[in-house]
Amino acid sequence: MHINKFSSSFIPQYDSNKNLLDFPQEILLHIFSFICPCELISNIVPTCRLFDNLILTHLYSHLDLSTLMSIHDVPRLFNHLSYLQSIRFIDWKNDISILTWSIWFDILSRKTSNLKKIYFQYVFICPILICLLIEYFSHCLETIVFDYQQDNNYKNFDLILCLLGDKNLKLKNLTASYQLGITNFGILQLVKNLNILVELNFININAINDESIKVLCDKNNFHLEILRIDGAQLTDKALDYIAQCRRLRKITIEFCINMTGSNFSIFQNFHKLEELYLSGLNNILSKSFQLLFNNNYTFKYLHSLKLGECHMIDDNCVQSIVYSCPHLIDMTCSLAYGITDEGFNEIVTRCNQLRSLTLTGCNQIYGEVLFDVPEEYLQSIEYLNFDKCNQIEDFILIDLFQRKRFISVIDSYGLLIEL
Repeated sequence: MHINKFSSSFIPQYDSNKNLLDFPQEILLHIFSFICPCELISNIVPTCRLFDNLILTHLYSHLDLSTLMSIHDVPRLFNHLSYLQSIRFIDWKNDISILTWSIWFDILSRKTSNLKKIYFQYVFICPILICLLIEYFSHCLETIVFDYQQDNNYKNFDLILCLLGDKNLKLKNLTASYQLGITNFGILQLVKNLNILVELNFININAINDESIKVLCDKNNFHLEILRIDGAQLTDKALDYIAQCRRLRKITIEFCINMTGSNFSIFQNFHKLEELYLSGLNNILSKSFQLLFNNNYTFKYLHSLKLGECHMIDDNCVQSIVYSCPHLIDMTCSLAYGITDEGFNEIVTRCNQLRSLTLTGCNQIYGEVLFDVPEEYLQSIEYLNFDKCNQIEDFILIDLFQRKRFISVIDSYGLLIEL
């Protein structure tokens, strides 16, 4: 429920016949969100059964745990989180010892048997920490996310992957994008030894090659639903292997610099595809995009399409995209030098559900059709990015912004248009 804090209608009015228990659950949860966890657990939860159930089952099925809380208060909090399903550790870099991690995990494992997801954000990762995870949560943990750690990365993440490749671990979803020291050996150890993988996010891990993709897809062709990888070492063979995974819903392959696009039609194998992101498409010919998008196939569920550095996409390709992807909400075509106003007009007049459109570097677009946006076309649009679209005059974008200021518009200089 959205609460307008500035509306006088939300100023509490005194009513002697009502008390806090009469508030809707949404209002109570909003109020509780402003109270520190330890105060909630110690003083609010014991008040009544309603608060107990509301706080512990609704408010704390997920917990963001940051250094704003004292290390010494964490165990007391954990002792009450019987319904915790996911936790995010934020900014715990060198502040806690392995012994402290062990104490925390021990309490959590005794209090909840349903912890499915752990997210490490700006936390120093080391092998012993992973061993503790496996020791305490192998029976329930399904998702681990290792966020980019900036200057605090563990330099040999291969070892982490080898440890996570444990048949006793129920891990299904793994994110380890931007980590250091990952080689094909570590990837193979992970993929070969885990029982199944439903989601794998390995962005900017250029050790991934055709061999590791083959092993991944041979083993998980009935399970894999989300795949986000670096494609710098991948060839057309990798796409043939990926084609086995018919359940894929979300695909990202960055830096497709060694692909020819001759088998781009394989993306039509994924009948429930929702997101498709491909970048580094400099050398992919127009005819390859015509294989991917044509009038003989409709992507019924595709709502997000991002094509980066797609130099060869032209107006004919755009027309094919528009007709084969009728439900796009988010669309990006960057550095598509062949798109003119003819293709741009196709997008504007036919993609009625678009909320976000990025056409960075498409420098043959003049954009006069924008005078009819959003009154006649793109009525749901919220974001337009025309960075480096040098032919679009400033007054066209300024006029659009002044008419509909809820739309975020990036001009040809890469600047957000403001008052």
